[in-house]
Amino acid sequence: MKCVLTCLGALLACTPGPPSPIRPADQLIDALNTLERKVCLTVGVRANAPGDQCEAQVDRTAYLEPLREVFLAAPPIFKAYLCSMDRIYFDYHSAWNANFSVLPDSQSGKQFRSIGVRRGLLESRVRYADWATAWTQHWWTGGPIDHPSTDLDLPHVEVESRLPGESGILFHLMAHEVAHALAFDYGVFDRPSAKPFEPGEFGYLSWLAPQWPDSSQVVHPAVAREPALEAVRRLDFNGNLDARLTMLEAAEKQGRRFDPGAVPVQGWTPASRDGIATFLDRLDRSSFTTVFSTWHPEDDWTESFVMMTLPAIAERFDIIGPQGTRVRVLQKVSDDTSPFAPKRRFITRTIDRALADFRARQAASPNTCLAVALAAANRSIVVSPSTSGS
Repeated sequence: MKCVLTCLGALLACTPGPPSPIRPADQLIDALNTLERKVCLTVGVRANAPGDQCEAQVDRTAYLEPLREVFLAAPPIFKAYLCSMDRIYFDYHSAWNANFSVLPDSQSGKQFRSIGVRRGLLESRVRYADWATAWTQHWWTGGPIDHPSTDLDLPHVEVESRLPGESGILFHLMAHEVAHALAFDYGVFDRPSAKPFEPGEFGYLSWLAPQWPDSSQVVHPAVAREPALEAVRRLDFNGNLDARLTMLEAAEKQGRRFDPGAVPVQGWTPASRDGIATFLDRLDRSSFTTVFSTWHPEDDWTESFVMMTLPAIAERFDIIGPQGTRVRVLQKVSDDTSPFAPKRRFITRTIDRALADFRARQAASPNTCLAVALAAANRSIVVSPSTSGS
């Protein structure tokens, strides 16, 4: 009997117990490694598909470290969407700063999701405030997106951020693309293109009509609901984009790289500078956040989302006009009494739906990256009014 008990005790001592829970630090390391494996430095023009060619080596300092900094700082919904991407591209073939793509995989039939970012932006080590200034000025001047003008008649942007370099820009741009993904998933703009907005739609909050192409492919610009802003909204966003696309196509035919961050737009008529001060004054009093947000409802949505997530890395994002007008964007976004407040509530409801869906997805098919994102969601809220800029 004694032998039986001794042997049984030895057997029990050797029997493995329940698996030890994974430590949060180990989960985070695994999530970051997973994110890095999604990175692709493209070879040639990409198709936003699994078969795209990628360079064999990725420079950690130029690409992976900024991406890690973005993920560590990102709010939960931002983290979750980065986890959901199949690929994160950095390439030289873009007329934009960044883009979001969702396409069916021809082999699996599943959606292939990706975010692409201009390589030149990270390689040139641009300061966040300089890029934000150049991007804002660009709509009046057509100047290089990464290099601001010192002309005092143009607006500039002041940013106080704990990510003051290229990581801050990458945060800003990836938040913009995550917002496109969020709008796609929840049908924010899933509607007939020429139909006026109706109550209950995000577009209705600031727009009378969307941008839409007619049967002759003539693009009709969106019409803002706020008369004071609409009266001075004279920036030719579409003409600027068309000119950049023409430059990109010409460069690709000649086998050259095209980086809109380094060269000015050609073949486009910039807007008059005479109304800059008036435009910014009315922007400050409106529900809009940035110059770019006044293009059309889709980028009103994305820029609104960006500014709601930006307090994760910044205390201030101010647009200053040539006559001293100061648009305190983060203060406006965090103020429940500001004209922006209805947009904030709409976007927050959509974020809550998305986080609930991510939790259900994690319960059905757990993965470490999403676990890290959702753990952060359990500890915090998306945006806190106490973190407003001043």
